[in-house]
Amino acid sequence: MMTGVEPLAYVDASVLIASSGREAHSEWALSVLWGKALVSSAIVRVELARFAHRMGYGAEDLSELESRVSFLSIDDRVIEAAVAVSGEAKALDALHVGTWARMQSLGLNCPFITADRKQAAAALSVGATVVHPDGGDLL
Repeated sequence: MMTGVEPLAYVDASVLIASSGREAHSEWALSVLWGKALVSSAIVRVELARFAHRMGYGAEDLSELESRVSFLSIDDRVIEAAVAVSGEAKALDALHVGTWARMQSLGLNCPFITADRKQAAAALSVGATVVHPDGGDLL
């Protein structure tokens, strides 16, 4: 029986940028994001703004990318979870993994979708089901 509810998926900036259709993994990103309710850390807004500025995209392009996602705030528990993986990932990537871990602690189970290998490895280290263009060949 279909409920009409889209499955939840955590996404990082690499996947959202790829889904713009102008990146190496665009086809992959569009296919894995199809039919999913997307969530990400609020920091992805900064990452997307930087990408849009760097590429010369306008505010309309940025708004279109952001409109696909629900944003989660960073709180102390996100920071704690990010610190735990900070040796394995860059700061922003660790915050994404920390945000995913916080979602899990609240009972919001979902895959972690990224095109970033190091971030994928960090997410795997905390128990995430990771969706990556290289499949399971991450380590």
